[in-house]
Amino acid sequence: SYAYVMYGLILCGVIGNIELGYKFGILANQLLDKFDCQQFECRILNIFNGFIRHWQEPLHTTIKFLEKGYKVGIERGEIEFVGYCALNNGINSFWSGQELTDTKQKIANYTAAMGEFNQQTICTYLKIYWQLILNLLDDVDEEKKPWELNGSAYQETTMLSVHQEANDAYALAQLYLSKLFLHYLFYDYSEAIATAELGQTYIGVLVGNAAVPIFPFYDSLARLAAWNQLITSAQEDVLKLVSANQEKMKNWADRSPENYLSKFYLVEAERHRVLGNKAEAIDLYERAIYLNKENEYIQEEALANELAAKFYLDWGKEKVASGYMQEAYYCYARWGAKTKIADLEKRYPQLLTPILQRTSSTLLNHETTLLLGTLTCTSSATVTSSVSVVLDLATILKAYQALSSEMELEKLLSLLLSIVIENAGADKCVLMLLSEECLLIQGSVTLRKKPVVLQHLPIEDSQDIPLKLIYKVKHDRQTVMFVDASNEASLADDQYIINQQPKSILCSPILHQGKLQGILYLENNLATGVFTSDSVQLLNLLCTQVAISLENSKLYEQSQQYAQQLEQSLSELSASNSRFHNLVDNVPGLVYQFCISPSGLRTLTYMSAECHSFYEVTAEEAIANIQILTDMIHPDDIIEHNQSLADSIQNLNPWHWEGRMVTPSGIIKWVHCEARIAQRADGTLVLDGMTLDISRRKQAELTLEQKSQDLQKALTDLQEAQLQIIQSEKMSALGNLVAGIGHEMNNPLGFISASIELAKPTITDIIEHLRLYQESLPNKTDEIIEHAEEIDLDYSLEDLPKMIDSMMMACDRLKNISTSLRTFSRADKDYKVPFNIHEGIDSTILILKHRLKGNETRPAIQVVTNYGNIPVINCFPGQLNQVFMNIIANGIDALDESNLGRNFTQIEANPNRITIQTSVENEKVKISIADNGKGMSQSVKQKIFDHLFTTKSVGKGTGLGLAIAKSIVVEKHGGLITVNSQLGEGTEFMITLPTTAKRKI
Repeated sequence: SYAYVMYGLILCGVIGNIELGYKFGILANQLLDKFDCQQFECRILNIFNGFIRHWQEPLHTTIKFLEKGYKVGIERGEIEFVGYCALNNGINSFWSGQELTDTKQKIANYTAAMGEFNQQTICTYLKIYWQLILNLLDDVDEEKKPWELNGSAYQETTMLSVHQEANDAYALAQLYLSKLFLHYLFYDYSEAIATAELGQTYIGVLVGNAAVPIFPFYDSLARLAAWNQLITSAQEDVLKLVSANQEKMKNWADRSPENYLSKFYLVEAERHRVLGNKAEAIDLYERAIYLNKENEYIQEEALANELAAKFYLDWGKEKVASGYMQEAYYCYARWGAKTKIADLEKRYPQLLTPILQRTSSTLLNHETTLLLGTLTCTSSATVTSSVSVVLDLATILKAYQALSSEMELEKLLSLLLSIVIENAGADKCVLMLLSEECLLIQGSVTLRKKPVVLQHLPIEDSQDIPLKLIYKVKHDRQTVMFVDASNEASLADDQYIINQQPKSILCSPILHQGKLQGILYLENNLATGVFTSDSVQLLNLLCTQVAISLENSKLYEQSQQYAQQLEQSLSELSASNSRFHNLVDNVPGLVYQFCISPSGLRTLTYMSAECHSFYEVTAEEAIANIQILTDMIHPDDIIEHNQSLADSIQNLNPWHWEGRMVTPSGIIKWVHCEARIAQRADGTLVLDGMTLDISRRKQAELTLEQKSQDLQKALTDLQEAQLQIIQSEKMSALGNLVAGIGHEMNNPLGFISASIELAKPTITDIIEHLRLYQESLPNKTDEIIEHAEEIDLDYSLEDLPKMIDSMMMACDRLKNISTSLRTFSRADKDYKVPFNIHEGIDSTILILKHRLKGNETRPAIQVVTNYGNIPVINCFPGQLNQVFMNIIANGIDALDESNLGRNFTQIEANPNRITIQTSVENEKVKISIADNGKGMSQSVKQKIFDHLFTTKSVGKGTGLGLAIAKSIVVEKHGGLITVNSQLGEGTEFMITLPTTAKRKI
């Protein structure tokens, strides 16, 4: 909920989206009521009512909520936000037109409380408004100007330079705004404009504050008031500035007409005045007056009447001007601005003649309740409505002074009852005060007896008052006087009247700012007509001060309660601090609070005593100069530290960082820092966090990491050894088998070859001999002829030499196969030997020829060799033959797999092919073995050389072949093996081997 209200503040005060910002503020309050998040209540009440609500609701509605926030904050010990509630309450009370005496007392009480809380900055801000009010309340002599804020509360002469040196933009904004207001109010227009120019620099800091719209309001009025002293070009500039101000005011007025529409109308009236548009000006003055009266902006109602009076006076209509100026006078009086009244008396005595001629003019400052109460008299006698000239003014003033000086409720009630019973002609007086919409009798007195106070008796339980009459006054809020109550028909059925038969009755409401506070009931049982219009006026005048004094008494009682709560809170805070320090001292780490101001200034506000053991400096030294700690960050870690902190600050996320610190003695420590980030109302970021020394943990992590690396290396070595063993065993078994076959073949093959070689000439001789026999025996016997035909002698004599030649060729072929077997299976030595790569490839192809042959499902696989002119290389021939065997065998498998789903004709149309190429590039032998199978995916390609990885089904592959091939090429020969493959386009393995040989193949 706090985040929502802060977002609402940004939307209203910075972005300007008032409707959405107000909705977020409402949402925050709803969440506050719905969920258990009371720890944020003071903050939310302050932000919403100090910076958001007035953009959509009447300003005076914020006051009670700010008072609530103040009280809640004290109960929870949130002293900082208590101060903000107090400050915004004072500001809103003043600009919403609350009675000045009440506002002064409120601000004085708040200032005293803030002093107790040691909130000196808030005190200073409050004192600006306190002095502003004092300037309006007090008479101003010739030596002191009303716009000079030099007095008992605040000294502008001293504080201005203090604010400037501290660059306290908030104080300067409020100071210049207050002076702009006073300069304008007392007709010092040139200085008002100059002050506005100065204030323009700082007013932007009052983001969302209720004082923000006040500045352009009085800025525009001041410039228009000085219109006649300006040259034409300057007047054009003024109109542009006023138009810009009015554009903003209209935007605000559209959303909160109760607060800002009257201001817009009044400036528009002045603008039309200087432009000579009298009809428009008259209409706008009336609108401004009406709206200010309707929305209880008493000071702006007074100002609107005053400006209208000046307008008519300049027009030559003095009689009309007199009426408006007198209304302004009365409004300023009800507001309590005595200094302004005195100024009007000096400037416009001719317009105020009817007021100044009355003997009661000295009482006009206390007119608030008098004008709110209307006399209702049931007698046919004539009753005057003015204060009688025979009234004892000295007595009234003395009563005023006595009532205004009393703060304690019990003494105040006793004093009030005594004054009334002595001066009003009553022999009985009862005081009732409103408490939660119920009237309670809080005091009563009869003639020549002491008052009885603080009875707290509900009026329904009393038989000492006429209830019917009391209810009427409570409802109508008007003074009622009966000349002869016993004969009054409206009271004939009232049980109290029937029993007591009082003669004269006077019953008056006690009103404060239009709100009922209580009722004062007077009666005389001896005579009729005791109470006159003078009595009514006297009672109204006294009720005015009574209302103020009662309000002050409530504030005093609240301040006493707050003081007690403060004392208790301070005691609890002290105990909490003690517990906190005990807790911090036992925490295995360093606790700190770190603040970043909106201007970027960084300060340490708290650092636990563990600081010295961490950084070799005391907490006091670190707090005094935070740069000491910043300079200890390891140079290699400073960028990461600053970036992580900046990221957390930007997003208001918790901060986490681990890095190294170098202490003054040169010790490098690993630390872990964590902090929670919160933002105050003034924009200050607060980081509450902890730092832990993790040097031992880091050392353990490094040790563990080293052990992990050692273990990984051991595992890798084991896998390599396993591959080598598998390779060695496989090659050994294969070599033994092939060598055995070759050996067994060589002996009989040699015998057969030699025998055929020997038999060939013999057979030739025999054939020649047989031919001689045929030639020498022309007359063959029938038996010889039949036998020759039976054995097909002619064919045998012709074909037998060919058969001998074929047998010789077969023997040669078997010799080649035997040689290839010996070449493929030759046992490697423990050192590299020269080897013809082409011989190794050819022997591998020969061994795999049975797999290359065609069958009933597919034609033969074509093997295309494109050998380059490559040198003999030093290598382990048996191992390289194993590489060729694995790759070519995998190619055959891939082609068989690609044939699935294809018939013989389809395969024949796009025959299976394995292409082998060799070349030399950059003194390296390159061998390419490619097939036109189905290829492989990217994921398979990335893992193709991994140990135990295979794409073949169970029982058809071990996942070792290509892993062994890579080990042989890379680790044994310092070469490189790569694969290039795409699905549907086949696969190519590229083997690169180093060579230093000179002889080419």
